[in-house]
Amino acid sequence: MITVVFLRETVQEQTKNNTSDKVCTSIIADLRDGFRLIWNDPFLRYNCFVTNPMGYAAAYGAICISGGWALSICGFSQATASLMGIVQPTFIVVGSLSCSVMIREIGPYYTNFIGLGLSTLGVTLVGFGAFDRTQAPLLYWIGNGGLAGLGMGISTPCLSVFLSPRVATHDQGKLFALLSVFGTAGAMVGTLIWSNLLFQNDGRDPDAQLARAWFVAGALNMVTNLGGILLYCVYIVPEQRLLARAPHTQASLLNCEAVNSAGS
Repeated sequence: MITVVFLRETVQEQTKNNTSDKVCTSIIADLRDGFRLIWNDPFLRYNCFVTNPMGYAAAYGAICISGGWALSICGFSQATASLMGIVQPTFIVVGSLSCSVMIREIGPYYTNFIGLGLSTLGVTLVGFGAFDRTQAPLLYWIGNGGLAGLGMGISTPCLSVFLSPRVATHDQGKLFALLSVFGTAGAMVGTLIWSNLLFQNDGRDPDAQLARAWFVAGALNMVTNLGGILLYCVYIVPEQRLLARAPHTQASLLNCEAVNSAGS
């Protein structure tokens, strides 16, 4: 009886271990396949491994210094500074709602460029508040709350719109899993850089350090946007031209076949 009990426990444990091993092996295989899938498409590769992490780094870097800026530069109380946690998400929602309309009118690529442009303008405006304390609160609410929030709400949904058609339906999970992994990595790097290098909190001209951090976030957003425009011009425009010529080419081939058939 005791032997049977121990045998049953051993079999159950082995089954659990085998299941866990299979799950781990499956996850590793999916990540490997997803990485290969993205790497083989230059447009996916640069978006996933370069521009997407850069955008996350800039966004989370700005978040790191937002609270300190509101307290030290704008002179807000903690209660007032915390209102940005309501204002910015509100504009993100407005931007997301606007995004669906803009995509229908001008397409996801131009919509994304406009969103990143608004984010660039917003975080850059905030930095100028260090040079004029009287205007710092206004620039903070307009720049970080309004323009940056609106830009994030507009640009974020665009990524899935123009990336998902490039992979098969059964590979969507692999694509967005790796996109999330590298985006999170960019956010972690941005948090470390902005909170430890750009703003060191060592007492040496904190206003200038905070302003520099906002300007770097704006510059990185601008580079991300320019990178997206470059990728669009290099990869998407030729693809669109090829697709536009495809129906005419097919029609010409059909006409040729019809002529040949009539001649024979």
